[in-house]
Amino acid sequence: MRVPRFYGWVVIATASLVLAVSAGTRFSFGAVLPVMISDRGWTLGAVSGASALASIMIGLLQPLVGRLADRYGPRLVLTVGIAMVGLGTLATARIGETWQLYVTFGVLAGAGFGATLQLTGGVLATRWFSHSRGLAVAIVTSGVAVASFVIVPLAMWLLVRVGWSGYYLATGSIILVLIVPMTFLVIRDSPPGVGATMTGTGKKRPPRLPMATPLPAGVFWNLTFGMLV
Repeated sequence: MRVPRFYGWVVIATASLVLAVSAGTRFSFGAVLPVMISDRGWTLGAVSGASALASIMIGLLQPLVGRLADRYGPRLVLTVGIAMVGLGTLATARIGETWQLYVTFGVLAGAGFGATLQLTGGVLATRWFSHSRGLAVAIVTSGVAVASFVIVPLAMWLLVRVGWSGYYLATGSIILVLIVPMTFLVIRDSPPGVGATMTGTGKKRPPRLPMATPLPAGVFWNLTFGMLV
């Protein structure tokens, strides 16, 4: 398969959009919360834990997401992840009890959020680019930042017009109808001819790094705690 030389940037832009939509859906929960509470008469304490559960899911799944991205490729991880976000938000639009919110948003969408973060986007960027790699990583990971000042205001605009249930119904539908197919059709794990070596079926295979190697390193723990603070 022959692709244009600029196709790598198309892949990166698409992945950045996926990260932006996923992060925007997660960040907008704070705007949805008061509307949901007012509509259903639930207490803040009863429903706010769903967001915390989603954050826990994100943190717990990162080692698994990294392993799956290495083994099956970031394309599959991003596609399945954004599909879970779409299904989770679509199901959230129909909840009738608080515990259902924990299942649909906290667990289902939360798992999707964990698969569509900078980790997967960074793997994709490093596979596609040897030159301009830093720029590629910056672009793909900027999707999360873009979500804060683009997706969230759009979500608030939509909330005012259709309510929280209509917002999640529209968001889930857009993700499943548009974003999921685009992710699967546009994104490729690596440039043509490179995929075989990435999976170990070609002549070259990247060396595997045992977990025992980074664990004693101070740099590893500095980065780890820096991401948690």
